[in-house]
Amino acid sequence: MADPVQLRPNEAKLYMEIKKDPDRPIEQIAKAIGLSRMSISLYLRGLIETEMIEIVSRNRKSGYRYRALSKPYEVENRTRTPVIVDPFVMKALNTQLTNEQLAYLKENKKKYPRSVLAKELGLSKLELNLVLEKLGRK
Repeated sequence: MADPVQLRPNEAKLYMEIKKDPDRPIEQIAKAIGLSRMSISLYLRGLIETEMIEIVSRNRKSGYRYRALSKPYEVENRTRTPVIVDPFVMKALNTQLTNEQLAYLKENKKKYPRSVLAKELGLSKLELNLVLEKLGRK
């Protein structure tokens, strides 16, 4: 026997709604389960590709009609992948300027390009940009 098809939670909802009432228009199903037309299109494509549903008819007025096929499936239990923050980015986010660096920056911010300012302050351009953003909020 083949392995069960892995469905995302919203794909499984859509599949069950089609299985329950294949004559119900997709727009009504989308509204009932709270999904956008774009999401429904993506999930329908996935269900067709995995052969969980098939297109039964196409009609300009009433749209597509689908039939749910009986195949074993499992709903994926996805948890969020932990975010790994680059140490360089963390260092840049935590950059603090000395009073001397702040004075230099205020005096020369309009005179020199940021690359020159960053070099003179001993910072990367990312660090300088983040510092300038913080200063702009104060």
